[in-house]
Amino acid sequence: MSGNDKRRDNKGRVLRAGESWRTDGRYMFRYTDNEGKRHSIYSRKLFSTDRVDGKSSNEPSLRELEEIVQKDLKDNINTNGGKMTLNEQFLTYMRTKTRLALATRNNYMGIWEKHIKDSKLGQMKINDIKKSHILQFYSSLVEECGMSDGTIQLYQNILYPCFELAVDDDMIRKNPCKGCMKDFKGNGSKAKEALTIEQQERMLAYVADSKTYNIYLPMLKFMLLTACRCGETIGLTWEDIDFDKMEVSINHQLIYKKVGDRICFYAKQPKTRKGIRVLPFTEELAEYLVLQKEYQGILGIKDDYEIDGYSGFVFTTRKGKPMQPNCLNRVLANIIRTYNNEEIEKAGKQKREPVLIPQISAHTLRHTACTRMAEKGIDVKTLQYIMGHSSISVTMDIYNHVDKRRVINEIKKMEDM
Repeated sequence: MSGNDKRRDNKGRVLRAGESWRTDGRYMFRYTDNEGKRHSIYSRKLFSTDRVDGKSSNEPSLRELEEIVQKDLKDNINTNGGKMTLNEQFLTYMRTKTRLALATRNNYMGIWEKHIKDSKLGQMKINDIKKSHILQFYSSLVEECGMSDGTIQLYQNILYPCFELAVDDDMIRKNPCKGCMKDFKGNGSKAKEALTIEQQERMLAYVADSKTYNIYLPMLKFMLLTACRCGETIGLTWEDIDFDKMEVSINHQLIYKKVGDRICFYAKQPKTRKGIRVLPFTEELAEYLVLQKEYQGILGIKDDYEIDGYSGFVFTTRKGKPMQPNCLNRVLANIIRTYNNEEIEKAGKQKREPVLIPQISAHTLRHTACTRMAEKGIDVKTLQYIMGHSSISVTMDIYNHVDKRRVINEIKKMEDM
């Protein structure tokens, strides 16, 4: 074909092989992928500097799209596979996780269906999703749902391997989730704050004197003297406690989540081997455990409620069922709220500033217990064992915080001198 015979667009510009100009004003490029299948891509611009309807446009030009196609073909990227939606890719990813625990699978599916499935992100094609889309999605979760960075991390933990599978399958070139949590600027995870010694003592004293809340004192003492997790505490059975050896065996936990079509309790072992541990307990805790046993006897609480083979739970409702985690946190919230209200009223009468206690959760008690142990000088490896931390870095964060506070306190002593 001579130079004059080359295919041109309506502006007289020469088109490459495979390119054409359509009467609807769009440019088209036809190509064959590495599997021999024919595909077409379109754009209203031939070059990036072209205008659309007399105006500048951010729409990628045909030549820019061609460069992407040619690079994908060279690197054996399955461009057509990248046209599946994120929802479709997620289902593909989940089909590869055959050994995923049922509870974890249900958790993943629940998270996806609640916020991703019907979102714009879930319905986008995976090869169109950029890092900015992921960051915008995370920001929307913070603004609309008030999620902390810690909760956003759960979504990152699902999305990242989902996209990574697409990268490994040569469907997309890179993972848009890479580095997102580092760059994400949400409302920030609240620093884990332990109760001070004064706050802890005030709370326990208030509970002990309260006719409404004193029944929860043994459980609070157990959590503060063992640093057990919420699931470990509510799952504790009397068989786990050996009063002769003064030991408690932490070998399982209770989870309260959706399984199938219903929400219920189920028992499971800790996530890591370090979570299984035997903890010695003090005479003080032994007295409170005996008190808890007496409470159950006085209230006529039966010990025949069974969950996955476990029965005889230590900390229960009046019906003998373990306390649900949200119920436990609600109890703690009520204790602090009523204490603060009474303290404000009392301080007003005495014309002084009230000494308030911040709102707490079951995890606050665990963090407080760990802090008290670190303050007592328990070495970090022993504390890691007590806490059941899989990584010593988590334990060291608490140690470093305590050490910093010790330095501040020592400097203040010098000022007082």
